[in-house]
Amino acid sequence: MRNSVGAHLSVATAGVLLVVSVALVVGLASYELRRGLASKRTAATMVTDLFTASVSPGVVFGDRDAITAEVANLCRTEAVLGASVLLADEHGDAVLCGSAAQDLASAHAPGVEVTDERMIVTRRILGRDSQPVGLARVAFSLAPEKHAQAETRRTLALGGFLVMVLTGAMLTVLTRRRVVGPLLRLVSVARRIELGDLGARADGRGRDELGTLARAFNSMGDAIAQRDWALREELQVAADLQVSILPRHGSFAGIEVSAIMQPATEVGGDYYDIIPTKDGCWIGIGDVSGHGLGAGVIMLMLQASIAALVRSQPRISPVDVVCTVNGVLFENIRVRMGRRDHATLSVVRYDSDGTLRFAGAHEDILVFRAATGAVESVETPGTWVGAIRDVRHAMTESRLNLSPGDVVVFYTDGITEAMRGTEQFGLERLIDVVSLAARGPIAELPSAVTDAVRAWTSVLADDVSLVALRCTAVDGLANEKSEETRN
Repeated sequence: MRNSVGAHLSVATAGVLLVVSVALVVGLASYELRRGLASKRTAATMVTDLFTASVSPGVVFGDRDAITAEVANLCRTEAVLGASVLLADEHGDAVLCGSAAQDLASAHAPGVEVTDERMIVTRRILGRDSQPVGLARVAFSLAPEKHAQAETRRTLALGGFLVMVLTGAMLTVLTRRRVVGPLLRLVSVARRIELGDLGARADGRGRDELGTLARAFNSMGDAIAQRDWALREELQVAADLQVSILPRHGSFAGIEVSAIMQPATEVGGDYYDIIPTKDGCWIGIGDVSGHGLGAGVIMLMLQASIAALVRSQPRISPVDVVCTVNGVLFENIRVRMGRRDHATLSVVRYDSDGTLRFAGAHEDILVFRAATGAVESVETPGTWVGAIRDVRHAMTESRLNLSPGDVVVFYTDGITEAMRGTEQFGLERLIDVVSLAARGPIAELPSAVTDAVRAWTSVLADDVSLVALRCTAVDGLANEKSEETRN
């Protein structure tokens, strides 16, 4: 809590109280000293006047013994440091006593002289004709006043410190109760909203500024909840649209196909499609960089572009499809939208003679061979789409030959890169799942893989998609051996 509002207020309060206490101590101590000096001045003047009156006869009649006796008698007083009588005769003689005698030996004008340690009062001694015949000087110690001032300072400092501590403690408690406490409750509500509890609200019953802040905070929470609901509705519509255009199962010329997609968010960036033809089908699979609504929009661009091409030109080559789609994506993503996204993409043409022709760079294709029970991993050479304007120089067409009963699996990296701690699900685990599931119904293979992935990781960090294809016949002839194997 070193940087909390309460800590800052406590420090500021302590600083203000310290400055005020010091000022009060210094001011009161100075006041007490001035008052003490004024009292001392009055008393010293009175004593000096009495002393002057008592020595006047001795000065007038020249009785030095009487003068000396009066001076000695005065010097016995504890507060008197010294006394002197300066005679205005032809000798300029003086009668002195006390520790300050030497400082009193010289003539001075009548008045009061104050130094750090003493107060000296000088009075004229008048003769019978009211003419000055001498000076009486008395030095008084200021030690009692200085000591009293020091005691006053200590008392005031201790009292000021106690007042500062008590006041600071009360202000700290009051601040934490009336300011810091409500602010911390607002922070708690904000964190609950951050974690998804959009119904969390603060206590807005107060009539002060914090109550106004709490009510404004609650209004903001209502607005966030309303907008979140509207956004979720819109995202759900987008998700429904995205899922609705994706095929799940189908039987075409000599093949059975099954597919699945599970987005990490409401709208995914994975792409797949299955487009039948008279003598086979087209299969597309890809993965847009990132996920979410932006990736979902690019995914729909992929789907629409490829579907339009292969439906209008069923015999077009996979290389031409990928190169044409790359140009469309580059124009839309890089030029018009100004984004830096790209996509991995493989376009596959299956012919009823069991030939699989493909182009584009995506994850390896897994092929389960029914004759041996082995799973092959086939590389997909090429490059990403949407990153540069022309990719034809990097594209090549590859081929695979399938036999009845063989299973081909296309997938996205959300499967192999699913994490448990620091370990990925990986290609080897995927191959193990495919090796077992490929022997059963093709419709169950995608779910078997996604179930294994969800058992591996607690949270899907990326979209998961998979398309499984089983060759059931070559050139339209059913393969009875494959049926027996599956049964």
